[in-house]
Amino acid sequence: MNREEGASNYAFYGKVLRDLEQGGRSKLELRLSRVEARTLVVWGANDRILHVSGAEVFRKGLRNVRVVILDQCGHVPFFEKRPETVKIYKSFLAAVK
Repeated sequence: MNREEGASNYAFYGKVLRDLEQGGRSKLELRLSRVEARTLVVWGANDRILHVSGAEVFRKGLRNVRVVILDQCGHVPFFEKRPETVKIYKSFLAAVK
């Protein structure tokens, strides 16, 4: 990524964060109860982009949800804890069948 692309991405991510701060999160939370599908939420306990407390929002808002918090893991569990994450996904998918 060159400097211009980085600046463009910086502006985009800044907008996403501002939108979340200005009510975007509450809009999502109000719609969670409409989700009918079984849902798996995998979150890193040490996520520095989206605080781990966000997982509890999904736990409370979704009807049929499994929430897994991975210790010593950041924002991208699939890359940081791949074997553990794959095991969690496979277990979830097996239970859905």
